[in-house]
Amino acid sequence: MDYIFILYNMFQMFGLGTRGTIGTKETGGTKRAKHYKSNRKPVDTFKPVIGKVYADWCGHCQTLKPIWAEMKTEIHANFPDKYTFSEIEEKQKDAGFAKIKKDYKVGLKADGYPTLFKIMKGGKVEYYEGARDKDSMKNWFIGGNSVGGKRSKRNKTSKRKRVLN
Repeated sequence: MDYIFILYNMFQMFGLGTRGTIGTKETGGTKRAKHYKSNRKPVDTFKPVIGKVYADWCGHCQTLKPIWAEMKTEIHANFPDKYTFSEIEEKQKDAGFAKIKKDYKVGLKADGYPTLFKIMKGGKVEYYEGARDKDSMKNWFIGGNSVGGKRSKRNKTSKRKRVLN
């Protein structure tokens, strides 16, 4: 019993383990467990998101489909459980964007198709605008280098109406 008292005092003196008293406290007929402070750092479970927004009717999207599948397979094989993939079809765009906003607290834009993006730690969203080959895309997605750069406002297939003067 004396050892417990000594350990308790050491924890209190050096702030090593508790925020309150050890054990439980009677409060109004119910027992309430005390919270204990942990000196462990929280485990970072964030996985960067690699994603695309596409349309089935889009020719550029159809061309990209096998390249994307090959790149995705290669990333899964070389970096298992390191990245999350998100594919949002144009018909499900609103629901897909809402899920991304809910899960990652970021908003996405897709003015045209295909739109390739990555969501990094801290909610930073970047859009790919480089070459549509497997190696260039993979290097940009996993390496974070500026091969793809940030997206310009123009995209391959745009649904915007053009106004003629």
